[in-house]
Amino acid sequence: MKRKLDKFILPYLIILGTALIVLIVYVGFGTDLQQFILEDQLNNAVDFTDGWEDDSGEPVDIISLNAYQYGDSISLHKNLPDPIPERAALCMVSINANMEVLVGSKEVYRFESKENLTGVGCGITYHSVGLSEADAGKPVTIVLSSVFSDHTGGRFTRLLLSEPIAFEQIIVRETIAPALFSILVMFFGILMLIIHFLIPRKHAIPYHLASLGNGLILVGLWCLIDSDLPQLLTGCVYACRVLDYTLLHLAVFPLTLFIISLTQKKRSVYVQLAFWWPTLCLSSMVFIRYVFGIDMHELSAIMYSSYGGTLLLMLIILIDNGHYCRKNKILSNLSLFYIGAGCFMFAAVLDIILNLFFGGREMSGGYGHCLRYGLIAFLLAMVWQVLRWWTDDRTLIERDRLINKVLQHAMSAQNADTKINAVLENMCTQLHADRAYIFEDQLDGTFANTYEWCAPGIHPEIANLQEVPYDGVIEVWYGEYKKSHLIVIEDLEKYRPVSEKMYQLLKSQGIRSIVTGPLVIDGKYVGFYGVDNPPVSIIEDVSEVTKLLSYVLAQIVSQRDEQNTLLRNSYSDEMTGVRNRRALDEFEANERDHEKPFGYIMCDINGLKATNDTFGHDMGDSLIIDVADALTIVFGAQNVYRMGGDEFVVYDYADNESVFYNEVEQLRKYVERKNRSVSIGAVYCKNGAADLSPVKQQAEAQMYAEKKEYYNGHNDRRSGR
Repeated sequence: MKRKLDKFILPYLIILGTALIVLIVYVGFGTDLQQFILEDQLNNAVDFTDGWEDDSGEPVDIISLNAYQYGDSISLHKNLPDPIPERAALCMVSINANMEVLVGSKEVYRFESKENLTGVGCGITYHSVGLSEADAGKPVTIVLSSVFSDHTGGRFTRLLLSEPIAFEQIIVRETIAPALFSILVMFFGILMLIIHFLIPRKHAIPYHLASLGNGLILVGLWCLIDSDLPQLLTGCVYACRVLDYTLLHLAVFPLTLFIISLTQKKRSVYVQLAFWWPTLCLSSMVFIRYVFGIDMHELSAIMYSSYGGTLLLMLIILIDNGHYCRKNKILSNLSLFYIGAGCFMFAAVLDIILNLFFGGREMSGGYGHCLRYGLIAFLLAMVWQVLRWWTDDRTLIERDRLINKVLQHAMSAQNADTKINAVLENMCTQLHADRAYIFEDQLDGTFANTYEWCAPGIHPEIANLQEVPYDGVIEVWYGEYKKSHLIVIEDLEKYRPVSEKMYQLLKSQGIRSIVTGPLVIDGKYVGFYGVDNPPVSIIEDVSEVTKLLSYVLAQIVSQRDEQNTLLRNSYSDEMTGVRNRRALDEFEANERDHEKPFGYIMCDINGLKATNDTFGHDMGDSLIIDVADALTIVFGAQNVYRMGGDEFVVYDYADNESVFYNEVEQLRKYVERKNRSVSIGAVYCKNGAADLSPVKQQAEAQMYAEKKEYYNGHNDRRSGR
């Protein structure tokens, strides 16, 4: 049913994917989104950074200046254009700057930074000063000052004459990529929390998903704030600045807690350090800020020591875990974590270098710019690790469900043959294969297909695969089993160079793909099992399931052999090897053909008691064995039954009466050659017999007649003859 659904779903997915690609291409290149992405200026926005002068009339590069270079304040002058573009405004981006804007001699705008948790710094701030047509040609004066008395600040990064909406679009276009990345990180954080709360068996989760979710949300929000898009859209300057300075410190503990959950060796000291180190750094910054009045902007050493300490702690955790895994020969399974952590550490170190030695805003576009992308790379690697575990766990659960179902059906059966067929049926059905089967070593240089289960519509091959030679055919697979245990052939044509004989054998059965493995009992290969034509798309799962069922099948085959041995023993006479009285009762009650001609023989050993009394029971046992051997040679062990003591019964399916009595005489000669004596009663039923009583009575009468004659001629009944 699933394969039928897949045939319908696949074309729909192809159509949907094609439509989505066409839609993206059209929206990107056939609508105004193309204009938004590609145009440098929107709605006639004019770069207004050139032509500014200071109070002395000297030209000033408004982008490269800092107000503190002019004694913490500078007045900039320039005439507005005539005419002024319709709905134009003076749009500016400043960093840690206070400003006053005058048109003519009239003040039209003022911004003064307010004290907040971080100090008096305000970071990047967006300004929009509305203009009218009456302002055309008038002089405009901007008085720019630093919010800090002894630190870099008070400068512009952009100044445009534009519609406010156009200005916002330009900024959005420049900040949309990091903002979307940040939102993506937050989305995955929310996803991790949802997974955490929805999973019923949280103790079975190897990772601390709640910590990862919290860390992702905090880091994603910090990255979003640092992109400056929230401030542009909301106008909340100080809220964004406070969050920018605190969120990353708060994210350290949950992220480190998640990293610790990845490791094999978990130490409580790492949890303590992950909590107290960033807490101490952040608390120190707040303490210095309020006690000594120092702006947090000037406490970059403490801020970066917090980040650097976290990196060092992560490095120690990795080294400690690697040492522990090597010592105890444990796989860490942290390849994705190492890749993500490497990206994060490289970006963090690069960001620290750029900000401390080269000036962060000039070199990297913003404090934490490199760190933001490093964090995103690291966290996405962690999310991928979790999702990979999730899919692997789902796969393992599905495999366990399949195996449990197979075992449930197999163990409910009474005998081994039924169990084996149940396992093969479930393998064939659940793995969507054409055939599932077992081949067993016949101990004569050949292998036989002993069990087979076919999907509906698939022709059985068991009758055609009874004497498959070991040399040159199965021999090839046995060599491969010793190397990799399983043989997985996804494309039979590619297997042809490996073994032409095996290729031809498989090709003749219509096999395209195959998974097969050996049956091992007590360390010896006794055969192999496999499935034909499983879907290549799930062949890895098929391989794992097949490997896991190897032990199960081997044990059931071993159990079958033990049952057969016990069955043979329960129906065989231990001393002579012929069948016993229980086997005779079973044969007469359930197996005998009433209409088929047969000969019936009752045979009693003469002189057994005398032999036991005179020469001991060992000699008596030898006498019984000699007679049993003679009966077996003439009539076959499967037709001879020991009733107990010195009496045997034989069923002989001779073609006619003459042949039967000739075999009886042949028996007498074999017995005489061994220097033994027996009394025989033989009856041939040419039309079969529904009722055995008359046959047995007649044979018994003949036997006792011979025995009477024997003992009349031997007065010494203790004689061995």
